[in-house]
Amino acid sequence: MTVTWVHPVAVAIILATVLVGSAPALAQSAGSVHAQIDQAFLAVHAAEADGGNVTSLVSTLNQAISLTERADSLNSTNPQSAAPMYSQAYSLASSVLQGAPTVAAQGRATVSASTTEFYSETVVLAALAVVAYFFTSRVFWRAWLRAHKGWRVKKV
Repeated sequence: MTVTWVHPVAVAIILATVLVGSAPALAQSAGSVHAQIDQAFLAVHAAEADGGNVTSLVSTLNQAISLTERADSLNSTNPQSAAPMYSQAYSLASSVLQGAPTVAAQGRATVSASTTEFYSETVVLAALAVVAYFFTSRVFWRAWLRAHKGWRVKKV
């Protein structure tokens, strides 16, 4: 009989401990969300520096920041309703962190391709300039002679 009586009391004590201990856990998750957002911001900044199109990452990061701000305002009054917002903001920041290396790699590839294209076009234009310099006079005079081959010169 004491076992059945102790069991509900133990459950009540454990439940009270979990509920009372959840406020620091929520504060810890808020801190981890802020740290995750900071890391995501640095990752987006690095991806942008590599030439990536970070528009979608910035949009997602802004959503995470907005959720975190709303959760921060609710955390002091209603921590239970702030917890899902923190969780969603954390997952959004994590998705930004996961997507940033891909965007950075695409940016590096785009920059590399445009640099290669620029140098290729420069080499082709330089080659055309050299060809034009050496052959323009020859081509011009041949064309002039063909155009004027029927002309006769008279003494005046």
